[in-house]
Amino acid sequence: MFETQPQAIDNNYDKMMLCYYANNTESLQNLRIKHWESKPFERIVFPKERILFTAMPKAYLEISTNYAGKGTVSREVACDTLRIE
Repeated sequence: MFETQPQAIDNNYDKMMLCYYANNTESLQNLRIKHWESKPFERIVFPKERILFTAMPKAYLEISTNYAGKGTVSREVACDTLRIE
């Protein structure tokens, strides 16, 4: 019989917020959360795809878009502006 180990409870769970992002471009985007208290998060988001994620209030979402022949454009958005109330 397999024994299950109890999962460690994240002490910051009550501070986490649910966020929403939509890739409204025609290009793939790479999303990454930037904040030392947040859990590691990196995702590829397809054109017109929407995503829900959790983040700490002071975290930033780094959005990198690769435009063919034009290089990569990166920007940062405060996760609290993407928060779902």
